[in-house]
Amino acid sequence: MTRAADDFDHLAGAYLSGASRGAPRAAAVRVPTILVVGNVPTLAGIWIAHYVDQRARNEGPVALVRLDGAASRGELFRAQGRALPSDATAWMDRVSAVTRTWVLCVDSHASAPSVVASGCPVVLLSGVDEAALAAARRTLEGIDEAARASGMAHSTVGLALVGAAPEIAREAAEKLVSWSRERGSSIKVALVMNTQRVDRVESTAPIPLPAFSGLDAASAAELIELAVGSSVSRFDAHHASAAAPATAPPRAAPVPAPPSAPASPAAGALGLFPEFTAIPFECPDAPEVLLGADANGGLHLIARVQQATALRTARAWANGNWRLLCAANNALTKGDPLIVEHILLEDAREAVALHKSSVLLHAIVTVPGAARMRVDLNDERSAGIA
Repeated sequence: MTRAADDFDHLAGAYLSGASRGAPRAAAVRVPTILVVGNVPTLAGIWIAHYVDQRARNEGPVALVRLDGAASRGELFRAQGRALPSDATAWMDRVSAVTRTWVLCVDSHASAPSVVASGCPVVLLSGVDEAALAAARRTLEGIDEAARASGMAHSTVGLALVGAAPEIAREAAEKLVSWSRERGSSIKVALVMNTQRVDRVESTAPIPLPAFSGLDAASAAELIELAVGSSVSRFDAHHASAAAPATAPPRAAPVPAPPSAPASPAAGALGLFPEFTAIPFECPDAPEVLLGADANGGLHLIARVQQATALRTARAWANGNWRLLCAANNALTKGDPLIVEHILLEDAREAVALHKSSVLLHAIVTVPGAARMRVDLNDERSAGIA
């Protein structure tokens, strides 16, 4: 290996880009790194904390979620004195506004197909003795088989080798790289970290995260992405303002689009539904569909008539991810999915073909001298929902 054993400078760029699950991920949202814990010297928790703390020393605050059934918990490393709430939902919200660098920790018995299906970068934490290397090979085999089965070839697994001097760690890494190459593995193996001993770490007190109880790696990663996605805009705004010079002239306020011709629902359609609270998420395959929550915790999907296919796509996504959506936003009621679809019509005559389609229909009209208004064309009973 030509890379210095303690070189973390390019870790983020090399291992946080990740392979996509389906459509490409939004560039603003950084997926978590999945840390698979293998055989390590003494207590695993010490080395896990050390790995995350080393990341935080170089990259700023890093959030750690340890996936451990009912004992799943979270910590923030190098929090820079920030006080964090003790409520799990509030903790997720606050931490996702502080950092987009997350580590999701699972043990080596975690489902390899789930790890691969997450689409996240993977790092294997391991010791360097023969027993540890044998266990590492089994873990890499499982990931390789899962990658082949899913058609995701040439993914990369980083090695974080601990409890050994740099030259020993490099030798152990070479063994695993050669072994992977000789067996024609579909995954690439590379040394990303080596440390001989544990240094003092700086982290907040761990907080239980019951929302992660029972989740596999892929679902847990998606829950983290939902939380991070809800905070991307304010995170970016905070850092943009912090980076701007003090003498910079104020920016002109953006000119709103004419109210008579919004380009999409996002241009202001949710303003036609003051009874709903905006949900700061979007369906990755139908981002044009707006999400809102009613006072009873139900989810409402809003789209234009031209986006009916996207509306159905968003409903299927919301139905399949209901538990994650509820965990990430307490405006929604846990339990069976409560989802209502809405279609906005510029021409009320288009409602005839959609009668009894189990969708609430609304005409958008412009009143002279006033803003655009919504006229409800049916109710839940006449739509066939109730």
